[in-house]
Formats: sequence, C-alpha cells, structure tokens
Amino acid sequence: MPTLGLVVIALDEERGLPLTLASVRDVVDEMLVAVDSRTVDGTREAARDAGARVVEVDFEHFAQMRTAAVAAVRSDWVLMLDADEVLEGDPRPLLQRRAIWELPRRHWADLERTRPSAEDRAFPDRQARLFPNDPCIHFVRPVHELPKGLRVRRTKSPVIHHLKEALRDPATRAARRAQYRELLERGLGQGFRFRRGKDY
Repeated sequence: MPTLGLVVIALDEERGLPLTLASVRDVVDEMLVAVDSRTVDGTREAARDAGARVVEVDFEHFAQMRTAAVAAVRSDWVLMLDADEVLEGDPRPLLQRRAIWELPRRHWADLERTRPSAEDRAFPDRQARLFPNDPCIHFVRPVHELPKGLRVRRTKSPVIHHLKEALRDPATRAARRAQYRELLERGLGQGFRFRRGKDY
C-alpha cells in the first residue's frame, strides 16, 4: 500500500493542532507540521509531543508555505489539513486512484460538532486536500491555494470538520484578518474572498 503523510501549516496553533494530529494518527505514516517562523506560542512543542516532525518556514504567502511543507514529506501521498480541522474517516482507500481528491468539509461553531456554523451553508464545501507526492503537483493562488497537476476527483468520505469558530479567540481572529489585509496590500489576493469582520 502507498504511504500517506499529513501536512499542516501552522502559525500560533497550539490549541487546535493536537486535535488535528490525533484525528489522523492511525491512518497516516508520517505527520509533518510546517511552522511559520513568526510563531510565538507552543505550536512546535505541541507538534513534537504528538509525534509530528517540525520544519520551520518563513512565510511569504500560503501557496509558498504549502510548497515548502510538501517538499519535506517523505510519503507517497500527501493529506493536507489546517490546524483548526479534524478528519473523520480513512483516506487510504482513495490512494489506489491517482488524482487530486476533493474531500467534503463541514463547519462547526463548537468543538462537540453539535452546532453548525453559518459557513456550513456551503456544505459540502469541497476541498482539494489529498494528492500524490509528485513534482507534477503545484499550488496556484497565494491565498486559498489550490493543488494543480492531475485530474480532480470528488469523494463523500472522509470528511473534514472545520472548527475555526470554536478554536480561535477574538485576538487570533483579528491577527488573521490583519495577515490577509497585508497580503492584499502586497498584491497577493488572487483567490481571496475577503468579507469585513471575517477571517476569510
């Protein structure tokens, strides 16, 4: 069976990261966390405590972060999650078909997943997160980056659960909004859906 590696990019994500890593520990062969070098909280320690390998990356934009992270993965396939997401289900059966797989994503207002957030109106909010670790794969768009290079296929399982609303305090949300504004000011807003008062 092909091997599968998890990739997470993280900036000050010590709260949510352990949940993300725990959700996939039994279905991946390696876990890699690309830590934004501006991180000041315990993200690095949380990653190592959960058994992940940590690499430091200087942030330019999100596609660049993803590219650097994927370059450090040793596995045959890559699963990408954010540090405010958890995975439900086993992606390994999908590895038999070479493609970029779009997984359905749900948005939740609480950690118990009993209250959908307003963003869940977009369900299944398909996200291209599973693909072969191959040089033909590249990322487009500096924000809301997308992997390209192979045919895209859709699946109903596994499901990504997005817990942003439950995990991020007001200060963190404000910092994320400032980060997106800075990218826009640098002309790196392609693919960016900015809404006043929202992270993205």
